[in-house]
Amino acid sequence: EIIGFMIQNEESDDTWSIFFEYLKERGLKGTELIISDAHKGLVSAIRKSFTNASWRCQVHFLRNIFSSIPKKNSKP
Repeated sequence: EIIGFMIQNEESDDTWSIFFEYLKERGLKGTELIISDAHKGLVSAIRKSFTNASWRCQVHFLRNIFSSIPKKNSKP
């Protein structure tokens, strides 16, 4: 299900904040975890728009998961 999309001329704190407010107006609530890349504008907007949510960089999130899997259980 697509919950929303927006086309902007740049990727910045302001444009991400506008997009997050748009999602909230469409009914997004109770956000607890956000996984994204570490783009500065995005991270800043997440912190302002979702003050109660945890944020994780997707690369570090996956590295942490894979580091906890025993090597014998991981595929080459």
